[in-house]
Amino acid sequence: MHLGIPRRVGTFLRSVMTSTPSLYLALSIAFTASVTAHGQPAAVALPNAATWRGLGIHPVDPPIPLSDATLPTTARSQVRLSDARGQWLILSFFATWCGPCRAEFPSMMDLWNATHKEGLDIFALSAEEDTALVARFASELGLKFPVLHDLGGRLSARYRVSSLPTSFIVAPSGEVVGRVVGARDWSQLIPAFRAIMKGEVPDTAALAPKELPPIDDPPTATASLLTKEPISSGESFSLAIDVQWAGTLRDYLLKPPALPELEGMTVLQNKARSSSSAGSSTVRYELLLRADEARSYVLDPIRLNFRDLRNGAESGTEARGLTIIIAEPYAPLEDMRLWALGIGLLLVGGIGALWRHKTRSRSVATSGADTGLRTAFEALHQARIEGDHRRFVELCRTLASDHGLSPETYVTSDLANDVQYGGHRIPEIDLDRIERTLKADLQLAD
Repeated sequence: MHLGIPRRVGTFLRSVMTSTPSLYLALSIAFTASVTAHGQPAAVALPNAATWRGLGIHPVDPPIPLSDATLPTTARSQVRLSDARGQWLILSFFATWCGPCRAEFPSMMDLWNATHKEGLDIFALSAEEDTALVARFASELGLKFPVLHDLGGRLSARYRVSSLPTSFIVAPSGEVVGRVVGARDWSQLIPAFRAIMKGEVPDTAALAPKELPPIDDPPTATASLLTKEPISSGESFSLAIDVQWAGTLRDYLLKPPALPELEGMTVLQNKARSSSSAGSSTVRYELLLRADEARSYVLDPIRLNFRDLRNGAESGTEARGLTIIIAEPYAPLEDMRLWALGIGLLLVGGIGALWRHKTRSRSVATSGADTGLRTAFEALHQARIEGDHRRFVELCRTLASDHGLSPETYVTSDLANDVQYGGHRIPEIDLDRIERTLKADLQLAD
């Protein structure tokens, strides 16, 4: 590369090199530093995996590139993530409803205040649709670093954010090199990040834990109605929420699941019981509720907050709820008239309905999957052929989820994270089994 050095300067440096080698070395170092400051950022020595773990950070190995997405901010501006290249960056995924997120932001502000002029920045990202709510949240906490809107949760999905808060450490090279799940005191890392930015090895002696527990299996929950429908307004009914996660009960402090606050819906009682089997734990919460109005109640999402007692991390996640339809109180005479009307309709239209059902079944059996589904499955097959296991895993879990199937049946969360962050390669025989099973379950014809 031509640096545009004047001829007289070159002659001077050669004379210095001949007469005073030590002075020449000092001048060379200073000149190289000047070129680096005005050109591309110099390569930075990264901490090794043991050092990251000593800081309470899970290493991402191999590193993955930072997205080049441009996102809107609460200040009504635009931020391009790749513009942060050349400095250290922390991406923190949060939600306004997440208690642990709120708890850790003050210490994150302490870290930003102490280091942002030295080369460390922080971007907070929320996937919530209510952008005004996110802006009020940031203003209330006095957040000075950019707060971005992850519209549609695309980045959350790309980086497999399954619980909140989750933070990623990005090196000046623009690669994600570390991950933290759960809340922590970020102010403890001020000396460590200052050392890392200087290319030095940080002191991890005062930080714990040294060995981090698994973090890739956040709790999940399923909701089911225990009371037989129909349910009338003013009557109490029972709802079960089964919370499951990998590990043992003694490792977690699970807080009761939180339902959306709905006008006209009252929680009368909440009791829990727990069990463990086959490497997983389950806590069933049975709620007694009452609805005062006859209408549909959407109990979604169900929010789960918990503390990992092995490392003290506070975290939260969401699970899919359900919709409950509340009917008007039972009226015997009206009910008899409805039954008579229903029987009449069945007698008149029964044969026609049966014929339509059989015709529709034959049509579904012969038509196969629609064009969009087949195209998506072909992309999955192409990823397998090209050896892109990250893409294969992402498409497989997305296809299953989008069509009402459990992604865990085909690619477990543990395997997905090993591929995404650990560079794990899936044996060809397992790839073939996964693809064939998913194809059969989607009812895709050859």
